[in-house]
Amino acid sequence: MVFLADPNDIFLTNGASPAVHMMMQLLIRSENDGILCPIPHYPLYSASIDLHGGTLAPYYLNEATAWGLEVSSLKKQLEAAKSQGIIVKPLNVINPRNPTGQVIGEENQRDIAEFYRKGLVLLAN
Repeated sequence: MVFLADPNDIFLTNGASPAVHMMMQLLIRSENDGILCPIPHYPLYSASIDLHGGTLAPYYLNEATAWGLEVSSLKKQLEAAKSQGIIVKPLNVINPRNPTGQVIGEENQRDIAEFYRKGLVLLAN
């Protein structure tokens, strides 16, 4: 398979940490701005959300399915955050997952993309 890319659509940084901090600076305006982020996750994400004054809106990976992501969990956590007055901006999807090493299957990636199309920014790393 060949994927054509426009160099103008590619943004490079000198590592994950600067990219995560830059995105949080762009997306977070107040404590009412939430980021959907997997649990467990590498602490860079929650620390960066705290640093920039946002709110972590966690979604939980399922250990019984090799740390898989269930879209039903995303929906539940999104609704819970909204009920608390949190404006959820992006969905952070990490593939392969750190610290679990789980790789998201193709069908699950499609489910996530379909969920994301309903109005969220997708942070994929």
